[in-house]
Amino acid sequence: MILLLTMAAQAGGLVTSAGGAATLGSQEGPGLEVRFGRFFSETLQVELEGGVYPGGVLLSRGNLQITSARASVVRPTFGGGGGLLISDTIVPLAHIGPGLTVGLSERLALHADARYLLKLGAGTMAEQSAGELTVGLTWRWLRAEPPELVPAAEVAVTPVVSLRVQPPHARVWMPPPENAWLSVSDFERVGLRVEPGVRLRVAADGYLPTEITYEPDMSVVLVEAPAQGTLVVVSSLGDTLMLNNHALSVDADGVAVISTEAGRVHLTVSGGGREVEYRPMISNGHVTWLRVRPPTPTRITFELDSSTVSEEDIVRLQGLAAGLGDYSLILQGAHSPEGAGEHNLELAQQRAESVASILLSAGVPEERLQYQEPADTHTDVPLHKQRYVMIEPTGATP
Repeated sequence: MILLLTMAAQAGGLVTSAGGAATLGSQEGPGLEVRFGRFFSETLQVELEGGVYPGGVLLSRGNLQITSARASVVRPTFGGGGGLLISDTIVPLAHIGPGLTVGLSERLALHADARYLLKLGAGTMAEQSAGELTVGLTWRWLRAEPPELVPAAEVAVTPVVSLRVQPPHARVWMPPPENAWLSVSDFERVGLRVEPGVRLRVAADGYLPTEITYEPDMSVVLVEAPAQGTLVVVSSLGDTLMLNNHALSVDADGVAVISTEAGRVHLTVSGGGREVEYRPMISNGHVTWLRVRPPTPTRITFELDSSTVSEEDIVRLQGLAAGLGDYSLILQGAHSPEGAGEHNLELAQQRAESVASILLSAGVPEERLQYQEPADTHTDVPLHKQRYVMIEPTGATP
C-alpha cells in the first residue's frame, strides 16, 4: 500500500504538486514525489509524475485524468496511465482508478485519488499489484483582471438612435466605413456611430429619394414617385427634338433617352427641311422606342438648256433653308443627253450653283453646302426628268 500526502498549486491551466511518505514494495520510508499537470479543458488533465524513494528506487509515469463536466463543487474523476519503476531492474507499470475533488472555497480544494498499480513482468500477482491513495490540497491562484479603461468621450451620454421613415420598407445609405444601404431597423442598430449633422440618403421603391441631415429621433416621409416610363428616340444627326415643348438632348449618335410621366406625349422632330410630329404612349415602368424617319432629298427641276429656278421652287428652297436645323446639304446637278457633252456638264454645275445661290440668300451658311459631280444620264428615264438638281440633307455641321 502506498500513501501519498501532497500539496498542489494551480496557476492558469498548470498544476504543480509535491508530497511524500510512501511505502513501495519492500522499500519503506519517506520519499519525495513531484507531479506536473496541465488542464487542456474543463474535463481533461494530463500529469507527469516522478519520485525518489529509499534504496535508490526511482518512479516515473504519466497519467490521463478525465473529470466530470456537470459537477461544480464536488467533481468525480477517473484516470489511468503507465510508467517505469527503476530499482535493480526496470519494471513497467500500469495504473487505473477513480478520484474526487471537493471545492472548499474559490481558491482551495481537497482532492483524493485511489489507484490500482500493476507491475508488468514481475513475479506473483501479489508482487505485481499494489494500491495507492493520494490525499492532498490544491491552492489556486486567481489573477485579478485589470479594470477596463474607457475613454471619457465614450462615457458621454449618447442620444437614442431613432429614425422613423414612411414607407417602412425604405432604406438608408450609410456613409463610410459601412458604405451600404441598410433597413431602418439595421440603421438603428449601427446608428450609434452616426454623428448628428451627417448627410444621409433615404430611398424606397416607388418613392422619390431624398437627402436628410441626421438628427436623433427624427421622422422622414418620402413622396410617392409619379407613374413614369422611359422614351428612347432614335433620330438623325442634325435633328432638333422637342418633347411636350421641352428640348431633348441627343448624344453623338442622334439618340435621346428621357424619363417622362406615363401617358401620351407630344414629340416634334425638325431639321433637314422637314418637321414631323409623333404622339407615342408611355407606359409606367416600361421603355418605349421610337425611330424617326430621316429627311428625304429635295428635287428641283429645270427647263431644257436652262439653269433658272422657278418661282415655285424658290419658295420650296426657302422653306428648306428655314427648317434646315443642323444639317448640311449635298447638291448634285444633272442634265438630259441633248447637246454637247462639255456644255451639258457646265449646265449641270450651273443649275447646282443657281440652287446654292438661293439657299445662301435664304440664310444657309456657305460651309454647309457641298457639291457632287453631275449625275449620269439614263436612256430609260424621260428627258424632262433628267434636268434637275438633287438636294440631300446629311449629318450635322462639323
